[in-house]
Amino acid sequence: MSLAYDLFERLPDGQPMWVKAVASIEDAQAMIVNLAASSGRAAKDFFVYDVKRGAVVAVPEA
Repeated sequence: MSLAYDLFERLPDGQPMWVKAVASIEDAQAMIVNLAASSGRAAKDFFVYDVKRGAVVAVPEA
């Protein structure tokens, strides 16, 4: 199993902080929901980076 997606939190100053690597975009999205709920932050404060494509692939709306 390859960890193909990196999950980042965007800090209040705009800088990204790496949170975790996951295998699928679905895992990343589920992790964002959990992190947002447990931290009191909005889901939009997180984003997903596709390691293989070298690009941000998911930024939650809410």
